[in-house]
Amino acid sequence: MAGRMLVSGVALAGDNAEPGTGLAFGSFDTTDSDVGVTHVVLMRIKPAKMYMGSSGEKKTVTFQNGEFYSANLAPGTYAVMGFFSRDVFFALEKSLRMNTLQIEPGRVTCAGSYQSKGTNQRGRR
Repeated sequence: MAGRMLVSGVALAGDNAEPGTGLAFGSFDTTDSDVGVTHVVLMRIKPAKMYMGSSGEKKTVTFQNGEFYSANLAPGTYAVMGFFSRDVFFALEKSLRMNTLQIEPGRVTCAGSYQSKGTNQRGRR
């Protein structure tokens, strides 16, 4: 299984580890919310990286249960900025201070566990 990404002991099909990269994983608990997580927004903040729009790392895979991972990330400091519920973006409070993580080559890093409470209203929360 060399070269395959492992999360929770399960090989992720189609995700081959690229040399010099790392992996981040985490989850959003939406049990007490009617807001579903369709895409987690993870952005590299150091060294800075330009993104088109607000979708963040395109490599981020988000599952229906709120768990997510992003494979083959370049080393650096990343922040979990928020998430999309369909086409509505929900920003996390203090995302640049409280939700940062360091990605290192060959390492798996926990991006955190977050709890979503509330309802899906128009606009940002």
